Amino acid sequence: MVDDNHGSYHSWDPPRWNGAVDFGLTRQPESDLGLIQDQTLEAFSSLNVGSVVTDLRRRLFRQSENSQSTENGYGLGYGIEGDPVNPFLRNGMTTTASTRAILSTGSVFSTTRENYPTSDINSSPSTHLGMIASSNSNDSLSDDSFGLENGTAAVCQSQCHISNFFNVLGSSPLCWRDEDAVEFLRGRVAFLCKDQSGSKIIQVMLQKRRKSFDVILAEVLEDMSDLVIDPSGNYVVQSLVTLCTDEQRTMILYAMTRLKFQFFGICINMHGTRVVQKLLDHLSFKFQRLIFLKAIHPFVVPLTKCANGYHVIQQCIRHFDSEEKECLLTQVLDYCVEIAMDKFGCCVLQFCVEHAEGEIILRLMAEIVLKALLLAAHRYGNYVVQHLLGRKIPVITEHIIRQLEGSYVSLSLSKYGSNVVERCLKECDEKQAMNVIMEMLQNQNVSMLFLDPYGNYVIQSALLASKVGG
Repeated sequence: MVDDNHGSYHSWDPPRWNGAVDFGLTRQPESDLGLIQDQTLEAFSSLNVGSVVTDLRRRLFRQSENSQSTENGYGLGYGIEGDPVNPFLRNGMTTTASTRAILSTGSVFSTTRENYPTSDINSSPSTHLGMIASSNSNDSLSDDSFGLENGTAAVCQSQCHISNFFNVLGSSPLCWRDEDAVEFLRGRVAFLCKDQSGSKIIQVMLQKRRKSFDVILAEVLEDMSDLVIDPSGNYVVQSLVTLCTDEQRTMILYAMTRLKFQFFGICINMHGTRVVQKLLDHLSFKFQRLIFLKAIHPFVVPLTKCANGYHVIQQCIRHFDSEEKECLLTQVLDYCVEIAMDKFGCCVLQFCVEHAEGEIILRLMAEIVLKALLLAAHRYGNYVVQHLLGRKIPVITEHIIRQLEGSYVSLSLSKYGSNVVERCLKECDEKQAMNVIMEMLQNQNVSMLFLDPYGNYVIQSALLASKVGG
């Protein structure tokens, strides 16, 4: 009788061992690894690996195929054709085909780390130890739940998490031979990419640039529209974009842009936008950028006003040459005010002012100056006017100050306009500053500025400007 620490007793007989070693198995294991493995590892910790490894295998797992302990949900049986040296873990079920390999790389039973598991799940790789959760219920880890196909474990999306699936296989595909990894990946890449654990494994496989690279690329291209917007799959696509050749990168570009509205959906998705930006970082040929430009051209304005899409437009402006930029900036120019008055659009417009070149930048700044009064009082537009003043281009500053003449007091009483007036006083020359101050002093409502929560800051800036000028 054994006390289970809860005041109750139940019968429990430790297994009998034929070997001469006294394992001292007098307690019920606490770990969830299962009765037999807990005893095995505890016993093995006191022994040398050397010459006793094979003997331990035979002694510890010499059990009849039908006698298996499932008290903790685990059971051990023979390997292929009754081989006691290469044991298998049985899941405690009555089905005869529910045997799973229990070996994993670097186990205490390993004699070498060079061997790899074969592609057949029913074979017994001799260098791997793993643990497979099981149940006495016929609903878990059945053949159907893993879809055994010609001796190879197939992924079941609805009943098995990827990390558990690799436990069933006994090891990660990272330690397989290239041929085995390729065989395993066929038809499963998309599903693996959508799982957090599977995605990380695929990324490492891509880094190793094995034969599996082409298999992964081909299947990712088939499911590109789903993977680029997947929380885990997008990282695989980003890795492909970084590691592939220019020819392969062009294939990825075609896969993403072949459907226009689908491409727009990718750009505005929080995961898809990262893939698109990564792709833009690696488009080294003009024809690739032209393909991209053709796909994005109809959606420039909507993207500038999207939380995720505006990053794509900024990347285009950063990486495209003057001719390519002009195609985008022409649309931005046509909708300049609408974009400037948007939460995200105002950021794009400021970015355009910084990176535009040639005639298009002059036209863009002229359009902003022309609408300066409207934009100065707007919650987002005022940032665009301030940014233009911050460029410290004398002719631009002069034209903005002229556009705001007659409205300095009303702007000073505005939460957003007051910031623009302060910026004008800071960036303009002495003569221009005095003209602004005189206009405010001659206004009959000037006294309101001293008590206004926004206007008083304008008065302080005016005093500072007059002292500097004096």
